[in-house]
Amino acid sequence: MQIVKTVKGKIIVGSLLAVLLLGTTYAFANTNIGEQLKAWYQALFEQKSEEIFAKLDEKIEDKRAEAIEDFNAIANEATEEIEATRDQVTTTALSNIERAKLQHLQNLEEAKEDILRNVEYDFYQVYLVGYREIHRVAEEGLKQAENGLKAHTNAVGQDAQNYIIQELTQAREQAVQELEKAIEQAKAEIRVEVEKNVNTVNSNLLNELERIYEEVFEEVEQIKERLVAEQQTILSNIAAELEAEALAAMDEVIRNLGND
Repeated sequence: MQIVKTVKGKIIVGSLLAVLLLGTTYAFANTNIGEQLKAWYQALFEQKSEEIFAKLDEKIEDKRAEAIEDFNAIANEATEEIEATRDQVTTTALSNIERAKLQHLQNLEEAKEDILRNVEYDFYQVYLVGYREIHRVAEEGLKQAENGLKAHTNAVGQDAQNYIIQELTQAREQAVQELEKAIEQAKAEIRVEVEKNVNTVNSNLLNELERIYEEVFEEVEQIKERLVAEQQTILSNIAAELEAEALAAMDEVIRNLGND
């Protein structure tokens, strides 16, 4: 089965039109009703197939770019050409069929049954073509959407990164400056208090040193007097003891003077 193809809205019907137009020149006796009916069905099939593809193409293009006016003009032109060809082919075919049908009724039913046995399969093939085209367009649209969203989110994300870097850098610098300023202020205040306390402590310690110094030396003087008195007593006792021993020794010598 030959399926109609479209190229920029122009319809290529194949050999159907020539067959139908030239078929009128033959004598009825040289025509075969089965072949004519199949030819008529071929024309009808191609006509309806083309209508299906035209509608499908229109829907696809609407989904892809609903605002493309140039395509609408081309589609309208294609529709007019298709319909003109349809009308011409249909008129010619009906005329030929009408003139030939009385002579070929016997073969008509057989040809019709043959066609009917295949019509569902033929249109199922049309459906498969359309089905694949729909999924192809959907996949293409999904890829385009993904690429577009990726580019968009990358751009927005980069802007967000730049904003964060700028804001946080500025905040960091400001915070550091404020902290450094606060630290210097705190140091200055602490230095004032430190110097004041240093002076106070120094004064207090020096006064305490003088007081303790005097107290210590008073106590040292007392200790000295006590220790000196102790040593004086010890020395006096030793001297008295030695003096007594010396006197006793001399008395002993004197007592023993006459013993020799």
